[in-house]
Amino acid sequence: MKFHHMAIVAKEFVRGHKSEIATGAGVVLELAAVGLTARATVKAKTDADALKKRLDILWAEVEALEEGPEREAQQKEMEKNEKKEIRKCVRHVARYYIWPGICTLGSIALFVFSVKNGRKEIRNLSAALTAQLAAEKIRKERAKKMLSEDQFNELYYGIKKSGKTYEDANGNEHELYEYCVPVDNNFDAAVGPQKIAVSKHALIFDKNCREWTRNWDYCMTWIRKVEDWANQKVLSDGYVRLNDIREYLGDRSYDNWDECEDLGIVFHPEFAQSQVQFEIFEMMAPDQEWNEPKYVIEVNYENIKGKINGAIRALNE
Repeated sequence: MKFHHMAIVAKEFVRGHKSEIATGAGVVLELAAVGLTARATVKAKTDADALKKRLDILWAEVEALEEGPEREAQQKEMEKNEKKEIRKCVRHVARYYIWPGICTLGSIALFVFSVKNGRKEIRNLSAALTAQLAAEKIRKERAKKMLSEDQFNELYYGIKKSGKTYEDANGNEHELYEYCVPVDNNFDAAVGPQKIAVSKHALIFDKNCREWTRNWDYCMTWIRKVEDWANQKVLSDGYVRLNDIREYLGDRSYDNWDECEDLGIVFHPEFAQSQVQFEIFEMMAPDQEWNEPKYVIEVNYENIKGKINGAIRALNE
């Protein structure tokens, strides 16, 4: 029974890593071909040197004969024997290169198989991810029809109203989530702090982060650099985890890291180069002064673990 389970595990491993196994085997065969070729070349040179030495001795014996019909007959016979010995040596040497040739052809075949199988896996994975994303979109649209706006925001984005309200300078009341000032070139500081809705996984970029400084422009430039890096990672790997973004930001506060391991951004073909969008807010608590930059970074995350696992299951099936 134990061997049966081991066989099943080995079979599933081979099915899931065919391209990697083929590539590794191809590299091994290529190295074997190089080694066998070097060995065959040495042996071929040894045989050729031995034949040359033997023929030189025989020709020396012929040249030692006196001029005459006998010497001419010996020369003609020697020429025939020389050609015969050379052909025999060539056939013998060719055998040394059989295994190097087989290894070379085998490595080429394995590399071609690895590339074709890898392209097939990518196409299947892309199709599975597209189907998963389409299903998620349908579920979201249905949820919007069935749930209230507050219920939907709490379920999908972790946005929950505090139950408190804030009155602005004009006497208008707003639901309170956070005291933040939206980043806007036309912002009028006289209006005072405004409220925004952010998810529970929004990132805080402040003095707890490695690249934080008192320079507002530097902080904003660094955040946009992280956004560009996250976009490139999605384009190259197909996804980026929310924890990867936290780590790149240099976040030293490890809150919700375990929970964020399953969250991130999955590649969306329709988004072109803008896979990751950071919504950035300059945060200001009621007792905070503006000489201490603090940002709330909202990331367009989703649950990527289920999507990736589902795509892998579909690929294996």
